[in-house]
Amino acid sequence: MKSVLLMSSNGTQLPKAWKSWLRKFILQGSIMDFKKALLNPAKEFAHPKSVLTEQSFTLEQKVKVLRRWEYDALELEVAEEENMGGGSPSILSEVLDALHKLDAEVDTEHSPPTKQGGE
Repeated sequence: MKSVLLMSSNGTQLPKAWKSWLRKFILQGSIMDFKKALLNPAKEFAHPKSVLTEQSFTLEQKVKVLRRWEYDALELEVAEEENMGGGSPSILSEVLDALHKLDAEVDTEHSPPTKQGGE
């Protein structure tokens, strides 16, 4: 078993409840790497709904990961429309359902007028 010393940044010991939670995730290797998830959500998560239950992410991080997944799904749909598909079926509806469960509103400020981002 790995030995883990759990201390706060100022050198004091963490509360017992925190130690238990941190030890569980550190020893099991279950803390998800946000940067990896943001880079390729489909590689890090089996389904968009899995993002919802990721305990190591904040609400804002979950929304960012799902927005990235939404972008990727839209790009795949564009490729399919241009007969360059052949990959896995679109999961756009699953991504949008997950975003809806987080009460994430439609991002009209950063949404392009077309799937490709053009006008």
